[in-house]
Amino acid sequence: RLVSGVVAAKDIGVSFTDIGGMTSELEEVRDNVVLPMQVWKQFGSKASDMMSCPAGVLLYGKPGTGKTLTAMALASESGASFLNVKSADLMDKFIGESDKLVRALFSLARKIAPTIIFIDEIDTMIRKRENNTNEHIASLQGILLSEWDGLKDQNSRCSTAPVVILGATNRPMDLDPAILRRLPVQIKTKMPDLKARVVIFEKLLHKQLCDDGDGGVSSEVDLKDLAMRTEDYSGSDLREVVRVALSQRTKRSLTTALKLQQVKQQTYEQAMQRYESLKKKDKQNAILPSKPEAI
Repeated sequence: RLVSGVVAAKDIGVSFTDIGGMTSELEEVRDNVVLPMQVWKQFGSKASDMMSCPAGVLLYGKPGTGKTLTAMALASESGASFLNVKSADLMDKFIGESDKLVRALFSLARKIAPTIIFIDEIDTMIRKRENNTNEHIASLQGILLSEWDGLKDQNSRCSTAPVVILGATNRPMDLDPAILRRLPVQIKTKMPDLKARVVIFEKLLHKQLCDDGDGGVSSEVDLKDLAMRTEDYSGSDLREVVRVALSQRTKRSLTTALKLQQVKQQTYEQAMQRYESLKKKDKQNAILPSKPEAI
């Protein structure tokens, strides 16, 4: 039930170079997660506990600002296994089964460590605890918090491979204070400014055109003008703009190719008609006209 969400670092296929417009955010991620993991790989238990990996990292910001992509690139860059967890994976209708699943989650993460446990929309799983909180949910949250504390102690000793919980949300105000305490590194992902939008367009177009075999972005394309016309667009919105533009280009290419095919087919049919006509007129001739080649 949980192992289907595991992705090896080499299979993720996303790196920090694929992300545009998040220079400061990626720098924080490097300093707080990638660097401590590299220190652990180099020195192991001899590393200082002050350079240990944090037990939790929170990425928060508006939707479409690159939180999920950053999480995947983080696991790839640090060489850690990526364990993607959804709230439905830990919820069960039978009492006590959800608690077992939470323990299984941390057990699995330790076995394949170093591991990044990514919980997208973490606010849906761990909201503020109140008097009317469902007993089933409260029990799950309690087990999660206790297991999380165990990760903190494990990471600080540097004796075993680190495990980091990476949460993403666009509603940090809904998180319980106990959860925020276990997320010491909190990074806000911002909407891209003009310069960042230009960089995002460059990366999206360069990657797509290279995949299609084209040389690169045409000089006729004014990326700065595009960036100015897409104010208040998130990275996800800009990706959709590029997708729509490429779909229109593909549509035009297919239409042109279809017209060319029709012209070739008509030419072939006309040539065949002439060939059959000449063949009927002179059946006694030893030399017959050459038959047109099929398309």
